[in-house]
Amino acid sequence: MPLCVIGATFGSYFGNLLGLPVPFSAALGIAAVFASGTNTLVAPIFFGTELFHGHYARYFAIVCALSFYCNHNRSIYEKTTKIKIMITVSGRVNQC
Repeated sequence: MPLCVIGATFGSYFGNLLGLPVPFSAALGIAAVFASGTNTLVAPIFFGTELFHGHYARYFAIVCALSFYCNHNRSIYEKTTKIKIMITVSGRVNQC
């Protein structure tokens, strides 16, 4: 929940400075901070699209991609690891 509050505050503040509608910029801020803080890309795009409006999916994708790119593989969750999955020719899934 703190990520959502921080994101909404951030989005509202900068949306007001840029002349964007405050609810729209708050929604973008929530998705961007969520993407950066959790080091995920796809989940915040779906999160923002489902919660706010499907027509804004491209804006959520842009903001989340920028936020994900700028966080340099850091996360608020210390123990998260990336799992590499390799699918063999026979169709078997191996975890590396």
